[in-house]
Amino acid sequence: MSGKLLIFFVLGCSFLFVVDSRRPPIQDDNVEEECEEDDGGGYDSDGRPNRVGATRPPATRQRAEDDWDGVEEPTDDDYLRYENTNQEGICLLERGKCPQGDWRMFKRHNETVCLKIYGTPYNIDHSTAAKICREQANARVMTVDSDEERRWIYSTPLGGNGTYQMMFIAGNRNRECKTNPLIPKCADKNTAFTQYDGTSDHKYIYSRWAPTILNRFLFGGYDDCLVFLTFPHAISLDHAVQDFTCNKYILNTVLCGVTVM
Repeated sequence: MSGKLLIFFVLGCSFLFVVDSRRPPIQDDNVEEECEEDDGGGYDSDGRPNRVGATRPPATRQRAEDDWDGVEEPTDDDYLRYENTNQEGICLLERGKCPQGDWRMFKRHNETVCLKIYGTPYNIDHSTAAKICREQANARVMTVDSDEERRWIYSTPLGGNGTYQMMFIAGNRNRECKTNPLIPKCADKNTAFTQYDGTSDHKYIYSRWAPTILNRFLFGGYDDCLVFLTFPHAISLDHAVQDFTCNKYILNTVLCGVTVM
């Protein structure tokens, strides 16, 4: 009997051992979780630890509508195509050509220009004259540079019409002479006026200045703009240029010009 009890005892212990060995191990809550071993990656330049495993794909930068990164610089051919394009009424001249219409081309000392006289049925001041030029072929007010240009002016309907006796041309009294018109340099037409038409050396108009008119008063102040006499008279006469008021008075015309590329 005792032998059978011993056998049952041994079998029971074996059964308990097998069951206990199949249980999942119980994790001790007090044991800290082991950290992943450092793979030697270290830290990046910003102090962040390098990630272990697959690398993160590069971020795609959102492109704004005005983002010009990656856009190539325009070439000379690109500029030429743009210059030959008339966009939104802005005249960008083709090489060696004048704007459409009755413009006349003249070769000057350093530049080639196209000229045209514009007029209005009402009197204009110098600011309005400059605006008219800008609105017409994106031009600017220019000066007269030669007898050839003078003859052409007299041959035009506006330049040879005695109704319009003068027209605005480029040039105005400089700031110093506006403030102190009686100092010696301001009594000389060559130094009293600023010539902003860079296509001319201005020797012609200064040699055609009216001999008795300089620093004239009108409307209570000195005349700060320049005008060219447009009604025909002998080319040999010097009286073709003089200072005149910039205000709206009797002038209806202006000499506009563009530079030919």
